Amino acid sequence: LVLSGPGTAWVPAALAALQNKRKPCAIVLDPGSPAGSILADVEAAGVIVTSMSTRDVAQAYGMIYDAATSGNGMAHLGQSELTLAIQGAGSRKVGLGEAWDQRNAATDITPLVAATNALWGLATKGSDVESEPWVMFA
Repeated sequence: LVLSGPGTAWVPAALAALQNKRKPCAIVLDPGSPAGSILADVEAAGVIVTSMSTRDVAQAYGMIYDAATSGNGMAHLGQSELTLAIQGAGSRKVGLGEAWDQRNAATDITPLVAATNALWGLATKGSDVESEPWVMFA
């Protein structure tokens, strides 16, 4: 996690700056989530957004679940925001799959959702170019 903060007004400019500096393979946003409310502002800031479908959200959940339980080398670096999100997270049914249940979570799980969506972005849009992974949430 590289950035977090209250509200969302700061997010479009921050994403634009990170896009220009770090050149990520994807900046992922689920337009059906609360983050969808800033999609137009993020795009207006010049950010190239990869939007997720409901199917993508379920696939992302499966990817992070499998990565976390398979011992394939994915690591949690101990950020307190992500630890709290993991502890308070639950899932909900999405078609035949599952996704994080933000509505009924015991705590703010935005960091976990951001990490999940970032993993999906890397898996589906990544390249052979080495880059430093990063996740931002609001």
